[in-house]
Amino acid sequence: RRGTPSPSCPSTGSRRGFHAHPTRALHPMMVHAAPSPSRFAGHAPRVSIDSIRAAAAAGDADAQYRLALSYAAVDGDEDAARQALEWFHKAAEGGNADAQCHLMMAYAAGDGVPVDMAQAMRWCQAAAEQDHPHAQQMLVRMGVSVGSGAERGSRRM
Repeated sequence: RRGTPSPSCPSTGSRRGFHAHPTRALHPMMVHAAPSPSRFAGHAPRVSIDSIRAAAAAGDADAQYRLALSYAAVDGDEDAARQALEWFHKAAEGGNADAQCHLMMAYAAGDGVPVDMAQAMRWCQAAAEQDHPHAQQMLVRMGVSVGSGAERGSRRM
């Protein structure tokens, strides 16, 4: 609609790009799956981007997630969006639940990647296994049974 501003990402203010809250073209079950704020957002002491890059390159999944958020905050730059997606993937593979939740939403919405509900479910389940509240909420909405990580671990024994 004309005159209605598009929604902006609460953490970056971005109205475009990978990190922008993907409310458009979402799968109906994924509409309210906004990832929780990063443990870095507003809490962490300021660190240089060089130290974040060094930690990310060394395999620190939290630094990889933080670097992904930095790239995602760059508005309208396709290279930055590509870099953000790469770092979100690395962080998610490294076990960062917030990155896994970001990828869940990206694959569900086709935000920077083709829509792929199997990938969205994969990342949703990975984040839920780490007790990520939004991922668990999405699984409940889809009728998938979830328990805490401790409960799941005890059931496997």
